[in-house]
Amino acid sequence: MSGCGKGGKGLGKGGALVHPYSVLGGCQGLMKGIALRLARRGFHAVTFDMRGVASLLHDDILDDADTRRGIGSLNFVMGNKLAVLAGDFLLSRACVALASLNNTEVVSLLATAVEHLVTGETMQMTITSEQRCSMEYYLQKTYCKTASLISKSCKAIALLAGQTTEVSMLAYEYGKNLGLAFQLIDDILDFTGTSTSLGKGSLSDIRHKEDGDRGYRKGGGGRMAATRHGAGGDDGGQWCSRGGDGIITAPILYAMEEFPQLRAVVDRGFRNPADVDLALDYLGKSRGIQRTRELAAKHATLASAAIDSLPESDDEDVRKSRRALVDLTHRVITRTK
Repeated sequence: MSGCGKGGKGLGKGGALVHPYSVLGGCQGLMKGIALRLARRGFHAVTFDMRGVASLLHDDILDDADTRRGIGSLNFVMGNKLAVLAGDFLLSRACVALASLNNTEVVSLLATAVEHLVTGETMQMTITSEQRCSMEYYLQKTYCKTASLISKSCKAIALLAGQTTEVSMLAYEYGKNLGLAFQLIDDILDFTGTSTSLGKGSLSDIRHKEDGDRGYRKGGGGRMAATRHGAGGDDGGQWCSRGGDGIITAPILYAMEEFPQLRAVVDRGFRNPADVDLALDYLGKSRGIQRTRELAAKHATLASAAIDSLPESDDEDVRKSRRALVDLTHRVITRTK
């Protein structure tokens, strides 16, 4: 996978816990003593803060979300301006924590993770009709938005512990595949979960609205704002959605492979509730959910294999932590919220 996918009490609920737990587990599995205390102090703050600013506060603003993990989102309760400032404050604190590590490679890793978070959001907001129906594009966006931060945090832990390049890359592979598996299951739950279990509205991806009918065309004369009827755009460009047509995820992409006629529904967008029902009907008749679950299980297996490939250790604490990391891969793909 190459370059470039939530505040308050809700921070500690459900899926958001997988990120700091995986990193701290990696600390215990790779290092001892002073290095472990440093990583606990620095990375606990860095991971939570970066995850908070990129995927909690700012995500909710971009999605115009009113709930997060069953409670009111900060932007809904306090407004977008304060939510933006809160995210910026957390990011500044994360930068301070990063600087205290005195490791330029680690700082670069985590800075790149933030860059990928922004890239992932941009990919989602400026997507073309062809890209919306591409599994490759979907997985690349998922890596940027979700797996990049986890994978680079795990690799950074190994680097701080003075581990070899081989061990650092195994840590990276664990985090990358764990993140992909996590998001794939998240996309399944958006169709199969309830609003109560998810702490947010179900079908939130397919019903995602952002900028109404506005978007832009690219190509020819550059990027210009345009409506669906082309007003203000150049005729030589390609229509790009700005998120108002619903977010297409793996279950629907797989369903389209079995039922090509679903593509026409996707291209129309999901402003009409009848199109949402039609898409769900096709999904129910397909193996979209099952194939997505199988892909998540594949990535979970790859994550587990990365841990099993680490150099053997006689230290019981290290072995216990590695077992916990493997167990986390099972929890990710069997979770129901």
